[in-house]
Amino acid sequence: MPTKLSNSFFALGCLSPIIGVSLFIYLLFNQSVLSAFIYLGLFAIITVILWVIVALMEVNRKAKQKHQLSTLLPEAGNYHETQSYVSYDLLSKIVVDDINKRIYFWVPENNEVQTIKDVSIGMSYQMFDYPYSALLAIQIIEDSSSISTVSRQSQSARILLNELEPINDDPPKKTSNSERIQSMELKLIMKDLVRPIQIVRFYTDSNSSLNKNTPEYRRAQNDIEQWFTILHFIIKETDKKEGYNHALEDEFKQPQILNESKLDRDEIPVQVQYSVRDENKAFVKAQLLSVLNQVIYKKIVENSTRKKIDDSPQPNEKSPSYFDKLLEKNRKQLHGEYIDE
Repeated sequence: MPTKLSNSFFALGCLSPIIGVSLFIYLLFNQSVLSAFIYLGLFAIITVILWVIVALMEVNRKAKQKHQLSTLLPEAGNYHETQSYVSYDLLSKIVVDDINKRIYFWVPENNEVQTIKDVSIGMSYQMFDYPYSALLAIQIIEDSSSISTVSRQSQSARILLNELEPINDDPPKKTSNSERIQSMELKLIMKDLVRPIQIVRFYTDSNSSLNKNTPEYRRAQNDIEQWFTILHFIIKETDKKEGYNHALEDEFKQPQILNESKLDRDEIPVQVQYSVRDENKAFVKAQLLSVLNQVIYKKIVENSTRKKIDDSPQPNEKSPSYFDKLLEKNRKQLHGEYIDE
């Protein structure tokens, strides 16, 4: 965030060593050696002081601009800030309103502002207001390398994501091999024709790299993982509202264990872990399994009933009683059919 005053001090800081060395050489050959070293030390002290002043001015300007960005609020009257973060480079601010299910972004109004060096005190920002459903994917990036990625899985969201660059969900907490980084950022893909990609940088410095063993790196890592988790929950909640159940997907990923009371342990089949990414496949599979279980149960009941009927003793024909024989005998006598035995 350079200004005219800071640039002037920086220029003097760079010019002081040149003047000091030149004066040192002149005094060394034309006057006393002691005077040459005295002036060289004096200009070295002046150089250090000027550079310290420039650094303090930079920190002060950055703090003022960060305070201005952090106090920006949307015009909505029922705004509730649940969580907020101002980016390291002062080029963005993200706010989550969990009461109204909204995500707010502030970015520089001037599109030419691309780095922290382009940021000026008091510059204006524009706000983007999104519902939770507009969040399609999130990605942690370190030095242009993807560390973790989570994307929406519902059918409507996949249609939109398939039209963009391919995004594959990566295992969480995946680390890069390098011991130093120059940038750490969170990339968000939104359902927005004007600005579909939003970037929140948690660290960036093109001039020097950041060691991963430093507290500064650990703070940035904790912040970005916290926001990644918050947005991950938003993605799962939105998918659930649109009919996609992440719990069902996890269930198909877990091995299914049969009832051990009906099978010996040696008879328990080895189950295959399913990796179901498409909600239609998961739904159809669940329905087919349900129908199959009903058909099997019905078949077992029918077979059991039929077996009981077949095994039951059939009633024997009763022998005619004396009364029945007497009636039959009288009937034959009436019809002339009776023959005395």
